[in-house]
Amino acid sequence: MFEALRGARSRPAPQNQDPSGSHQPDPGGRGHPPSTRWRRSARRVTRIARSPADWLERRALARGTPPAPVPIDERLGYALFGPGELPGCEGAIDAARRVWTETRAHIERITRHHPGRFGIVFDLLSDDRIVQHPALLDFALSDPVLDAVTGYLGTVPVLRRIGLGYSPVGPPGRAPFASQLFHLDREDDRQAKLFLAPEIVASDMGPFSFAPAPASARVLRCLPASRASAALEVPDAAVHAELGGPPARLTGPPGSGVFVDTSRCLHFGSRDVRRPRRLLTFVYQRHHLVDETPFNCFDLRRAGSDRRRQLALTPPRPCPPGYFFPNPLTHPGPSARGRAKGG
Repeated sequence: MFEALRGARSRPAPQNQDPSGSHQPDPGGRGHPPSTRWRRSARRVTRIARSPADWLERRALARGTPPAPVPIDERLGYALFGPGELPGCEGAIDAARRVWTETRAHIERITRHHPGRFGIVFDLLSDDRIVQHPALLDFALSDPVLDAVTGYLGTVPVLRRIGLGYSPVGPPGRAPFASQLFHLDREDDRQAKLFLAPEIVASDMGPFSFAPAPASARVLRCLPASRASAALEVPDAAVHAELGGPPARLTGPPGSGVFVDTSRCLHFGSRDVRRPRRLLTFVYQRHHLVDETPFNCFDLRRAGSDRRRQLALTPPRPCPPGYFFPNPLTHPGPSARGRAKGG
């Protein structure tokens, strides 16, 4: 189901390192030099100071989180699951298939006019399309998913994004670049993304690939400080040497997926795509994250009276629907405010 799963089992840490792969001077496991870590910590503390009551409430609610059916491993930073193991995902898969049915006839125009991360992956969802397919948001707010994410982050998260990434066949002979290379997402020092396959994903479809957090931290510590701080375009050879083989890859039948902390686990996606693929992405971040990123404008009424779900849908600031993510079927060109991030 998950190719090269054995590759995700990183080699034992050297005896002069913590067996968990953590590095005491760098609790985020990011390999940042001290000056960068202090700046990032200062930004986060500043955000918390602006709304301390919200921070306290989210932490308090998180303490009562029950065990999740698919818990995210605190040390490794991910949790793989197969079809039927994450309850309630069937509705989201059906919704993704309906979105594709509505979009199929327009896909050539979308890929021609929308840059989609330099032509690597194109988001087929938008604020209004998520409203039209409420099963996507209902799944994102379901207890099995929120329990996993809240338990891992230690706080009630903000659901910032729901995307359906379409990865087209890439130009022959083009070398991997941008998000097709190993990297970390730097919006925060910790976050959780849920990647869910609504269709079969094979090895020739550019599957999402990643390394566990401890191995990722060790790789970054071996790089020059400036490159480790950026955590971009990390060489394959460095990751493969640490893992003793290739990374884990999300392949398998519909319903296969992974929770992964993309701020701690080196990863890439949509590399060497020989057959197009589609992948659902749900992005959960701490409300007081280090760096602001584009977010969906969700229908707050879907949360009902559940306080945890209300907090999960509370945006960092008000914005009109479609501000960051307009409908790709009706918008004539790329949004000036950013597009989706995906695997």
